[in-house]
Amino acid sequence: MLLPCLAQPQRRCASLVEEPANGQTGQVWHLSVAGDGYYVLANKASRKVMDVSQNSADAGARIHQWDITGGDNQRWRFKQR
Repeated sequence: MLLPCLAQPQRRCASLVEEPANGQTGQVWHLSVAGDGYYVLANKASRKVMDVSQNSADAGARIHQWDITGGDNQRWRFKQR
């Protein structure tokens, strides 16, 4: 399952949803090191970054793409289970 940008990938607030791979560039994310074990994920099609809406820390918060701001809501860490 991948996270593509919905509908209009150039919109900065386009929502992200999980869907099966289809080969489209909207499903491709580039990781850049942000420091301290965190990464910024930028969408190949839109060049916008994965962002937690309204800087929310709530479970189930909306994830969308947005212009890069450097905020903590755009930094992601991967944990091994």
